[in-house]
Amino acid sequence: MNLEIARRDPSPRPAPSWTVKGDRRVLGEDLVISELLGLVSTRRDVWLVVLALLTTVLGTLVFATGSDRMGNVDEQTVPLLFAIQLSQVLVHVLVIRMVCASWHGPGRWIGLVAQPARRRTLYAQAAVLGLIVLTVTIVQLGVYFPFARAHALAMGEPFLLAGHFWGLLAIQLIGTLMLVAASAAIALLAVNVRGALALYLCSVPVLLFARQAIGSLIGWFDPFQPAAALAGTGPGAFTAIVSVLLWAGLVTYGVRRVLTRDIDS
Repeated sequence: MNLEIARRDPSPRPAPSWTVKGDRRVLGEDLVISELLGLVSTRRDVWLVVLALLTTVLGTLVFATGSDRMGNVDEQTVPLLFAIQLSQVLVHVLVIRMVCASWHGPGRWIGLVAQPARRRTLYAQAAVLGLIVLTVTIVQLGVYFPFARAHALAMGEPFLLAGHFWGLLAIQLIGTLMLVAASAAIALLAVNVRGALALYLCSVPVLLFARQAIGSLIGWFDPFQPAAALAGTGPGAFTAIVSVLLWAGLVTYGVRRVLTRDIDS
């Protein structure tokens, strides 16, 4: 009797928990791969990726070998600070285009239909941004370290950064992370790609020169301030903390905005 009732029962059986977790894992990996492929989806995008890598490498090379003072640790570190801020501009443009493509592009409704889809898209973009930060860090330090060493030795100075590798890595990683996070925040808050690019170009690169001219107050708005403070060239820890809180707040607000807004807004 029980066997006949079981055969007549049309209700579907729930999938085992291990299959659900596997589907979620594959879906997450597929989204990350999709975001990565989106970076090179057109010929223009491919050229932008190539130019971003070239400008990062060449800009770092110029700063590593262009200084005429390499006598102490600070003088050997400052060129890296300028390289991080100025040679990564096209990388930040790449980040802005990637984020805007999901939330402000023609097919934005695909990512805005349901809350879970929005969250998964944000998680995938965060993973891609993390890969970008790691890649840029490895590439830039891989160029700066040997060429700055050769330049210092050619000038008859010892390469003092050889004993400060981990500190240099922290400066590079924090500086790159903060600048990428600032680019993502601008992309999330802007209304379109052009607006985001204009806002970025009128703010983040300009803050480098404004900080030199105006003073420490501008450091509150400078996303690079934590790395500068770690290198000993910034106003201090308080300004760096304010900068971190400010940009973390902007990223949080941007995430909440794309999670809660209507499709047509």
